[in-house]
Amino acid sequence: MKYQYKFESVEMDNGSKLLVMRVDQSIYMVSSFLFSDIQGGSVQYVLDNIDKVLNGELEHMEMTGNLCDVNIYKDKTTIKNLFDEDEYSEIETTELREFVVLWGEETKRFYKENQ
Repeated sequence: MKYQYKFESVEMDNGSKLLVMRVDQSIYMVSSFLFSDIQGGSVQYVLDNIDKVLNGELEHMEMTGNLCDVNIYKDKTTIKNLFDEDEYSEIETTELREFVVLWGEETKRFYKENQ
């Protein structure tokens, strides 16, 4: 993996815990996308869409979630904040795919341990 990252547990006022992924500042919207727009079953949905672009089945895929607008192309993906056009990150699509896989694996483990 090209970028640095780490997982952190954040405790809320009510005592519940949330998982966040911290990433390089140059791709900070990746963290926002993972946290706000990818929950549970949507991991596979996102991976399927990325794979369709990477294997040439689709030239481009756009996804809109709770916070982010994601434009996937074979080489690069742009993640934009829906509420602030000036907030965006660009990442290699293969690297984004790796982050989605890591997020899916870690969220399963985390929430199983913290139920």
